Amino acid sequence: MTRLILLRHAKSSWSDPALPDHDRPLNARGRQAAKQMADALVSRNYLPDTIICSTALRARRTLAPLLYLLDGTVQLTITRALYDAQAEHYPEIIAAAARKAGTPKTMLLIGHNFAIQDAALVFANGDDTKSFKALKNKFPSGAAAVLEFETNLTEVSANSARLVDYLRPRDL
Repeated sequence: MTRLILLRHAKSSWSDPALPDHDRPLNARGRQAAKQMADALVSRNYLPDTIICSTALRARRTLAPLLYLLDGTVQLTITRALYDAQAEHYPEIIAAAARKAGTPKTMLLIGHNFAIQDAALVFANGDDTKSFKALKNKFPSGAAAVLEFETNLTEVSANSARLVDYLRPRDL
């Protein structure tokens, strides 16, 4: 059994309209949500051994509070591919990172909507749970979908995961 955590970056700032999209930081609410989400992931024992993060500043700032809580043995990849990717690119990105890391047990992917939500919906075998309905309805900034696969992460595919948790900052 392997686990994939799909985390959307926390709420970003639009205070400087001249700033390129890629360079937008988190706003105050986003910084608080990133810290809350890091604490929630650790308290639920969703500890990644591999992390793939978008190069966008808001994604890297979402990651920062979690890095301080991990033990330092995490395989970290920061890639522009997640900034530009659509959901259909996620299996390839995940498989490549999994091969590089040597078949991780838990991978955290920090990216952007709508790719994050779409990927979670593609991977999860749609069920009638409250969590799946909430995920389908909206994937807000800072939210995380926790998926479990029977296969290793080099073989992720549509409808091959079970949604085991859906965390939103407002619920923490």
